[in-house]
Amino acid sequence: MRKYYDAQGIKEKVIVFSDSLDVDKCLEYKKVAEEHGFLPRFGVGTFLTNDFTHRKTGTKSLPLNIVIKLSSAAGRPAIKISDNIEKNTGDKELIQKVKEQIAYVENTWEEGREDARWGKEDASK
Repeated sequence: MRKYYDAQGIKEKVIVFSDSLDVDKCLEYKKVAEEHGFLPRFGVGTFLTNDFTHRKTGTKSLPLNIVIKLSSAAGRPAIKISDNIEKNTGDKELIQKVKEQIAYVENTWEEGREDARWGKEDASK
């Protein structure tokens, strides 16, 4: 992202990470972001609000996808690019353009399930 920001002439230092974050990932991303001159911010939701174990079955909960998304900032459109294609938000053409610019590669997850990407068993069993 540093190379991309510099190439685009973007002077903004704040970078926001979200999607499937836990404390360890936040600490890792913070370190790398700061090494590249960013002021990292984090949108921690899935693991903060949905990481619980069912008492009766001992299985982990499935994450709920309840989120408020930013649509614009300072009069400019905002987008979110996620490794879960269903969570991409904003103008579809702008999303595609940015994905091409940063050489983003789409991932697919077994049965399209959120929990499958972390290698967890289906919590509904």
